[in-house]
Amino acid sequence: METMSELKRVWTDSYRVNWGDADAGGRLSLPGLFSAMQESAWHHANHIGFGFERFAESRQVWVLVRLLVKMSTFPRWEEQFRISTWPRGAEGLTAFRDFIITDNQNKQIGLATSSWMILDVETRRPKKEDRLKEFNTWVNTAQTLGDAPRVVLPENLEPFGSHCVRASDVDQHGHVNNANYVRMAMDAFQVAQFQRAQPSSFCINYLAEAFEGDEILLLKSPSTHYPAMKIAGKRLSDQKLIFTADLLWQEI
Repeated sequence: METMSELKRVWTDSYRVNWGDADAGGRLSLPGLFSAMQESAWHHANHIGFGFERFAESRQVWVLVRLLVKMSTFPRWEEQFRISTWPRGAEGLTAFRDFIITDNQNKQIGLATSSWMILDVETRRPKKEDRLKEFNTWVNTAQTLGDAPRVVLPENLEPFGSHCVRASDVDQHGHVNNANYVRMAMDAFQVAQFQRAQPSSFCINYLAEAFEGDEILLLKSPSTHYPAMKIAGKRLSDQKLIFTADLLWQEI
């Protein structure tokens, strides 16, 4: 068993851009990047004793609340990249985790910051957890982007489709996986968009859980707002916002 002095305060994973994680422009897609960041966050959480299994014992789960990522460039299909991540501390009910993304030459190509909460499995509500005090013992003082902000939506959003939640959207927590909301957001754009531009900044707020059978109305700001676009998903049954996102495109 590893001692505390042997555990890593900063965790690094190496990845390769698989065919299924590349977008129409041949670069790592945002959903693919989110999946990789989620994996690295889980790996480090497990490593320092805050992983899925430990919280499952007390009927609790980590949920992502906000994530902001800024990229200068994206690795292309079959290229390798690395993600380094560390806890930035906890305040109240929220824990913070930051990331650095580097290319196969160890050059920084992206930064990200995320906010997480612990939910009670039964009530599906945030739960105060004394173990977050222990989480603060793993804080790395390095900061990437500060805190991910709240996404403010304009009034003139336009519908661009809907999504019915199916089994393939749902993860082990029983709700839609965070990367699948990013896929929904990317459906606001046509294939040609990914061939001529890439996201330079993407912020998403997860406001409520969605479950199998939920019908989500997808909305976006008018094309006149380009390259800065707002996207949202609203559950039709109760008109509750499920996610909001702020995306900035960069022509390539």
